[in-house]
Amino acid sequence: MVDIDVRAEYFNAREALEATCEVPGSEQYDELLIEVICGTILVLQENFSMQDRLWEVTDLTHEFCRCLDRLSDGCSQMETVTTAIYRMSDFISQRPRLEVAFSECVLRLYRRSLALKDSSEQSIEYWVEHIDFLRRNIERADRGDLDSIEQRGRFLKSDPVEWTARWEEVIDDAEREAYSRLEDLPRGMGFCYGYWSALGAVLSEKYGIEWRSPSVMNRGVMFD
Repeated sequence: MVDIDVRAEYFNAREALEATCEVPGSEQYDELLIEVICGTILVLQENFSMQDRLWEVTDLTHEFCRCLDRLSDGCSQMETVTTAIYRMSDFISQRPRLEVAFSECVLRLYRRSLALKDSSEQSIEYWVEHIDFLRRNIERADRGDLDSIEQRGRFLKSDPVEWTARWEEVIDDAEREAYSRLEDLPRGMGFCYGYWSALGAVLSEKYGIEWRSPSVMNRGVMFD
């Protein structure tokens, strides 16, 4: 089996899109956009699998959204695009304002698709409700009311500080610094604990943010 360099394939797809003479709105142009969209997902999947370069999620999400906005109203590969959308949403939960921008982009696409019967009212409703949830928590964080922030799920909890503007301003740089401190630590089972410790130290030392890791927020839960 030949290993695929997903990062190289992603950059090749970007270059092909930038160099194309295809007309925006055509099926061929949509195909180039979808190649880039899928490339962003593959790079992020590799990053999260290798437990490295997590900070790239910001730039890759912006790239993803730029491509979504350029898809034609009658894109014939909406099933592929929808799969990519829900996969991307798994990667950006620690960046709520970025997540709002992403969700609004998705909503624009689905509203355009709905006019052509390629989307459903249920899809529209989900993203409207999700954006409302994000905005409620961001508003609470902005006024310093962290105790009233709603958790995302029923089981695992996250530190409400992750909803603050300050967190989102520094998290990419903090992640880079945390990984630089762990260059010699083998990736694999248990790496997340070392990473969370390093990230917490960086956030505290450099940015004055006291952050509780998932292991602290979820006592008794084992993470790999």
